[in-house]
Amino acid sequence: MYVPHDMRHVDFRGFTGSQRTPGFWGVTITKQGKEALALITWKSSLDVHSQSFLSSWFGASPCNHWFGVTCHKSGSISNFNLHNCGLRGTLHNLNFLAFPNLLSLNLHNNSFYGTIPIHIGNLSKLITFLDLGLNNFNGLIPHQIGLLTSLVFLILDSNHLRGSIPHLIENLRNLTTLYVYENKLFGSIPQEIGLLRSLNDLDLSINSLKGPIPSSIGNLRNLTTLYLYENKLSGPIPQEIRLLISLNKLSLSNNNLNGPIPHSIGNLRNLSTLVFPTNKLSGSIPKEIGLLISLNDLELSSNNLSGPIPPSIGNLRNLTTLYLHTNKLFGLIPKEIGLLRSLNDLELSSNNLNGPILASIGNLVNLTILHLFENNINGSIPLEMSHLTNLICLGLSDNNLTSQLPHEVCLGGLLENFTAKGNHLNGSIPKSLKNCTSLVRVRLERNQLSGNITEDFGMIPPQLGETTKLNQLDLSSNHLVWKIPKELGMLKSLFHLLLDNNNLSRNIPLEFGNLSDLVHLNLASNNLSGPIPQEIQNFRKLLFLNLSNNKFREGIPTEIGNAITLESLDLSQNMLIGEIPHQFGELQSSETLNLSHNNISSTIPPAFDDMKALTFIDISYNELEGPLPNLKAFRDAPFEALRNNKGIWNCLQGRVANRSSVVVKKLHSSQDGEMSDLKAFKSEIQALTYIQHRNIVKFYGFCSHPKTSFLVYEFIEKKSLKNILRNMEEAMKFEWILRVNVVKGVGEALSYKHHDCSPLVIQRDISSNNVLIDSDYEAHVSNFGTARLLKPDSSNWTSLARTFGYIAPELAYASRVDNKTDVYSFAAIALEVIFGKHPGELILSLLSLASKSSSSSSTINHLLLIEEVDRCLSPPAEQVAEKVMVVVMIALESLNANPQSRPTMGQVCQAMSR
Repeated sequence: MYVPHDMRHVDFRGFTGSQRTPGFWGVTITKQGKEALALITWKSSLDVHSQSFLSSWFGASPCNHWFGVTCHKSGSISNFNLHNCGLRGTLHNLNFLAFPNLLSLNLHNNSFYGTIPIHIGNLSKLITFLDLGLNNFNGLIPHQIGLLTSLVFLILDSNHLRGSIPHLIENLRNLTTLYVYENKLFGSIPQEIGLLRSLNDLDLSINSLKGPIPSSIGNLRNLTTLYLYENKLSGPIPQEIRLLISLNKLSLSNNNLNGPIPHSIGNLRNLSTLVFPTNKLSGSIPKEIGLLISLNDLELSSNNLSGPIPPSIGNLRNLTTLYLHTNKLFGLIPKEIGLLRSLNDLELSSNNLNGPILASIGNLVNLTILHLFENNINGSIPLEMSHLTNLICLGLSDNNLTSQLPHEVCLGGLLENFTAKGNHLNGSIPKSLKNCTSLVRVRLERNQLSGNITEDFGMIPPQLGETTKLNQLDLSSNHLVWKIPKELGMLKSLFHLLLDNNNLSRNIPLEFGNLSDLVHLNLASNNLSGPIPQEIQNFRKLLFLNLSNNKFREGIPTEIGNAITLESLDLSQNMLIGEIPHQFGELQSSETLNLSHNNISSTIPPAFDDMKALTFIDISYNELEGPLPNLKAFRDAPFEALRNNKGIWNCLQGRVANRSSVVVKKLHSSQDGEMSDLKAFKSEIQALTYIQHRNIVKFYGFCSHPKTSFLVYEFIEKKSLKNILRNMEEAMKFEWILRVNVVKGVGEALSYKHHDCSPLVIQRDISSNNVLIDSDYEAHVSNFGTARLLKPDSSNWTSLARTFGYIAPELAYASRVDNKTDVYSFAAIALEVIFGKHPGELILSLLSLASKSSSSSSTINHLLLIEEVDRCLSPPAEQVAEKVMVVVMIALESLNANPQSRPTMGQVCQAMSR
């Protein structure tokens, strides 16, 4: 017979009196000894660490300094408090019947797992407090919990519980607190919830509950907190909610609720928090909202609300947060908003508001975030805006604003994000910006700004180079003149600098070589002259460089070969002379190259054969001669991209055709001999032989020769995904649902290779350039020259074979590949499809902002997503919008810097198919 170790040396003979009961081992045990036995038996079932932690549980008297145990004066256990103890195990070996006088059981924040046993119903009928929250319990909530009729607090949150909320919960008439949030519960909210009339706090959030909010909720007259957010609830907000006159906090966000906001919401005079965003609510904002004078937080964003903002909103003098963005509101911004002097965060963006920004907005001196972008607001920016000295984010973009920018826009020295792009603003850039060391992002493009940029920015203090946070500066498409100030080279955090389409002149400052974090540099369409500086070699992270349509002279610097991450390079329409440097061969991630309209001479260097990522080339209007590189970009180049040179020709012409069109891929031997191309050839043959999938190009056959090898595979009617997104006419036909399906197709192709092939296949080089789209907009993954078959016992170490811009960050310091490297590349493609361009800048923005602890980070991320989504299409309809958002959310999760935290392609496909 098993005896727990800690009970083997207990002497029960000293226990006398009427409280003795027959023991398990032929001895008499008191009730206290019975409780001790039950606890020690349970302890012995826990893991070693937990047993060690409960080392004080020894002997026959649990009331004698046992950790977490409190006893009644009668000597019987009344309370267990083992919260935050790191205990691990199950509850199946805990004999609840052994504790007839137990009043509370607190196991919060441990690592208990398994199901909640049905014999939990054997707990003392006296128990008032049961907390099993923040553990790893799974399975159903046992209906036997309904037997614990004295419960006042029932806390089961933050587990993995599934199934429905049991109807027997109606028996718990003494409950004041019910927390079951952050589980996996589904089904509807039972009508019986309305019988729990003593409830103060009800939190069912972050589950998958569906159906309507039951009308019986109106019976809970003592409720102060009602959280139902992040479920799948539908239908209207019940009128009975007006009866909850004690409510202090109400959150119904992130559901599928529809219909109007009830006018009777004005009855809830004690509300401090009213949060309804991300639903499908319609109609106008009821004027009765102005009766909720205790409100601190009002969030109605991301719905279908229309009509004007009611002037009664000015009554909410305690309001600190007002979110009305992403609706269909119209009319003027009411002057009464100027009465909300406690506001910290005001977001009215993405509506149809018109009229001017009223001077009364200057009264909101506590504002840290002001978002008015994407409306039809007109007129000038009031001078009173300078009173907002606590601003961190100011978004005025995409309106019809005129006149000048406010001169004291950064008077408080806290401004981090300032966007006013896409207006009709004129005058000079505010001089206050030059001393605004807090700036992270500035976007003023597509206005009519003028003036001397050196005067506006030239007096940047030297110490700014050490303290500035500015990482984005966009002053493009204005009327700025004179030279680029060298002090811009002190802004070492810059990764996005756009000064194109101005009237800037003189040389590029040599100090630009300090901007080693630059990802996007655009100085096109100015009057810049002199040589392209050798300091370009310091741009080791640069993806996009555009110096076109200027007056640059001399030769292309050989140091350009050090910018190995470049994907797009445009030096066209300048006065460049000399030869193309052979160092161009180092730019193996370059996809587009434009050298047209210069005076470049001689032949194209053989090193161009290494630029295998090229999809677009334009070398027209130069003095070039000799053969063209045997690259697809040159073979497919139109006449206009090659014309007006001395004499150039293509090494490969013609088309191979049979009953159906096919594509012939020709592999040439490299300068190093045959092994490089032969290895790629064999890799592609091996991969294509094993793979048969609708979203992968069909392989028909091959021809192998020591000097030249050919692959034959199906012809895809349209173009690569990259080319479709770059072509405005094609992109406008590429509707949202088609884009979502293309992302799914790429995901299914990679999932098939990762999970259904044996051995599994790692693509290693997946980009929008080698995703082909057929006439039905079905995706087909191609280019298996870098694919690797990974057997379970083989090494995953490999040479780098990826397209930069799609490369997982771990490959920057190690060459070990697995299926998670493909997941990262897939995420980059997914975002590229949604945003219509490569997401490199957005990825860096999110990574930069992820390190901030500011409460505005999530708002800035939201702003970034809104600004970057492809504008060539109208916003997606509701159901399609959900699918688009799923793609974006999955992609962001798949970009995690830690490969182990990324989902598998199988998980990605499963999430997208829901």
